[in-house]
Amino acid sequence: MLWSGERPVAEEIAALRAEIHGAQMPASVAEALAAVGDDAPPLLRLAAAMPSLAAWDRRQPPRTRIDRAKLMVSQLPLALAKPPALGSPDGPGMAGRLLGWVPGSTASDWEVAALDRVLIACAEHELNAATFAARVVASTGADLFACVLAALCSLSGPIHGGACDRIEAMFAELESGARVDDCLSAFSRDHRLVPGFGHAIYSDGDPRAALLRQVAQAIARRRGRRLFETALKVEAAVWKRERLRPNLDFYLTVCVGMLGFQRSMPAAIFAIGRASGWIAHVLEQYADNRLIRPRMRYRGAPLRHWE
Repeated sequence: MLWSGERPVAEEIAALRAEIHGAQMPASVAEALAAVGDDAPPLLRLAAAMPSLAAWDRRQPPRTRIDRAKLMVSQLPLALAKPPALGSPDGPGMAGRLLGWVPGSTASDWEVAALDRVLIACAEHELNAATFAARVVASTGADLFACVLAALCSLSGPIHGGACDRIEAMFAELESGARVDDCLSAFSRDHRLVPGFGHAIYSDGDPRAALLRQVAQAIARRRGRRLFETALKVEAAVWKRERLRPNLDFYLTVCVGMLGFQRSMPAAIFAIGRASGWIAHVLEQYADNRLIRPRMRYRGAPLRHWE
């Protein structure tokens, strides 16, 4: 729906699920990721996959932009896995493919449904930094691979893409015995916002976080309530102290952790979900393009003459 503007029919959905489920990573892309290393952060592996996938695609028969988009979204989950796991069993669709990398997961219906909701909540959020980066690159006429790579690179910055890692670190402190109030006081002393709270747009709370709180509650019924109850305590304490509500990153991190993914994966799950939205923006830019070239207003030193 993001790419065409229309709700797809059942046959189109089934075909896309089958394409994602049956995707195999080209040998040249796997070699490039092997050079990056299994210990590389998941976001870095996603970014590293793009140039090698673009190079491989250039040697294939020409394909439409939509077909190229399908290729990209089918390959992104594979970039997260260590090479020996590429043939591991998994479930249908994007969520099922991702759950194939979780130790002990059977990609059951409820797990797939929960992760689907997470991915959908991440898919589109108009012009944040990554999406704007993708549109700027698209306005030059660059291909889809370059546009998505630009968006992924923007997430490497701690201000835009580092929130999930900081949230995970906070939960690790709480898990090791730190008290919620002491943890929050440390952020106040350093004049920092509690990670995962205080969105630039949503002064009354991020509606995506409210959605994912419900998803986390549903996961807790099957996986234990410890992390979810800790999250509720943090949310209540931050509201009491700062009058701030959680944003998407907070409950995204909780859901991904409760589903059994390793640390550093929430940001990558976000990127995979958002990739569909980035591609939609790029396709829209292509359809009615003009080079994005803002002007700057000079506020420096006055005019000086040189002799």
